[in-house]
Amino acid sequence: KLDYIAKQELGRQKLENPYDTYKEFYTKDWNLFVEYNVVDTVLVDELEMKMGLIDMAITMAYDSRCNYVDVYHAVRLWDCIICDFLMDKNIVVPQRPKDVQVRTIEGGYVKLPKPARYNWIMNVDAASEYPSIIMQWNMSPETYRRMLDGISVEKMLKEDIPEMEYDVCLAANGTMYTKQFKGIFPQIVEKIFAERVFYKKKMIETQQEYEKTHEKELLKDISKYNNIQMAKKIQLNSLYGAMANEYFRFYDSNIAEAVTKTGQYVIRFVGNTINEYLNKLV
Repeated sequence: KLDYIAKQELGRQKLENPYDTYKEFYTKDWNLFVEYNVVDTVLVDELEMKMGLIDMAITMAYDSRCNYVDVYHAVRLWDCIICDFLMDKNIVVPQRPKDVQVRTIEGGYVKLPKPARYNWIMNVDAASEYPSIIMQWNMSPETYRRMLDGISVEKMLKEDIPEMEYDVCLAANGTMYTKQFKGIFPQIVEKIFAERVFYKKKMIETQQEYEKTHEKELLKDISKYNNIQMAKKIQLNSLYGAMANEYFRFYDSNIAEAVTKTGQYVIRFVGNTINEYLNKLV
C-alpha cells in the first residue's frame, strides 16, 4: 500500500480518512478530502523522484518495443523482444503451438544450512546465473537436439556420464544442444548482457565524476544509466520465467528444466570445489 511504502522509503505517511466511505468523506469534509488527495499525489511524486520506478518501466517498454503494461509480464515482454529480433533478421515468427505438453518443472537448489555460530563466512554469487547458463549451453528452441536418458545432477557431479558427441552441449537434465551455430536465445541474452555491462560501467564512471565535481547535472545521467542497466537486468532475469510459462510462444518444459537443473549442478559443483580447496588449504 502507498501508506506503507511511503513510510519505508520516505519516512512519511498518507492522511487518514476519518469516514467509512469516500462519498461520506468528500460530502462532509471537502477541504480535508482535497488535502488527502494532494498528499497522495506528492508522495507518489517523491517516491518516483527517489526510486525512478515509473521511469524504469517506460525505459523497459521503449527498449523492448512493447506496451507500458507489458513490462510487468515476462511472457509479453519476451515475446516482443524475440519477435522484434527475429523480424530484424527477416525470420518468420512462429505461431504458438496448440498441443503444448505442460508438466511441473524441477526448481532451483537450496542448500540446507547447518545452524551454528560461525566466525568466518563468505558469499559467492553467480552473475545472472540463468541467463549465463542459457548462453554457455546454447539453449534455444532451434538448437535443441534430443534428450539423453539417465542423466541427472548427481551423475553430472560424479562425472558418471557417457562420452559425448563433440558438437553438442549436455545439460544436467539430459537435453542436448548443438554447438554448430549460436541460438536465438543466447544471441539476444548476450546482446542484452553486454548492454547492461556497458551502462553499469557508465553509471559507475559518472558516480565517480560526481564525487569529484558535485555537478548536479551528473545526477540526471546517473539516474538515466541506472534505469537502463536495471531495465536490462530485469529483462535478463525474466527470460527463464517466460520459458517456464506454458503460454509462452517458445515454451518447452525440457529446455526450461534444463536451465534449473543445470543451475543446481553449477551451484553444487562450485560449492564442492570451494569446500575441497579450503579443506586442503586449512
